[in-house]
Amino acid sequence: MDDKREAILAACRHLLEESGTVTIDKVAAMAGVAKGTVYLYFENKQELVLQTFLAIIGEITEIIDEASRSAGGTSQQRLAAMVEAHYTAVRGKMKILYNLFREETEFSRRPIQGHAFQLVQSLKQLKYRYVTILHEGITQGEFRPHRVEIAAAAILAMIHNLSTTDIFWPMENQEQVVPELLQLILQGIIK
Repeated sequence: MDDKREAILAACRHLLEESGTVTIDKVAAMAGVAKGTVYLYFENKQELVLQTFLAIIGEITEIIDEASRSAGGTSQQRLAAMVEAHYTAVRGKMKILYNLFREETEFSRRPIQGHAFQLVQSLKQLKYRYVTILHEGITQGEFRPHRVEIAAAAILAMIHNLSTTDIFWPMENQEQVVPELLQLILQGIIK
């Protein structure tokens, strides 16, 4: 990736993490580039914020892939590692996501204007990781046959909703979320 583009994305991400307030002037200053340079890489602020969001989804996908590879073993063990890594990654990025939707109101109102395909494809890649491991578990006889597309979508929804607990409904025993979530998922698919 181009160094200037990378610096611009890093500046946008930093601003989202710190305050949630992103302006092209602030991004350019933080990235050490002229304001016009930002517009060479990104059509407008919304595209810049969207590309930052897509980069975060890409990072989460890589974290899930690494967890699956590192866990090895059975499909159940790999699925458990993926869920835990995914939940932890999303929780770790929750401040930036919260700020994104709190401060960047046009992103929350029109998040995919002109970029629907990119966003949908990025989210599908994330879901595909779960579809793959669920299919493997069925093939290996670990999981009962089920509609993996629905199960994968449900896993994503549960992880993303539960990871917002610190913001929307603080829980005293946050460390209990992943074991409880895994138990719920596995009860539905284990033979």
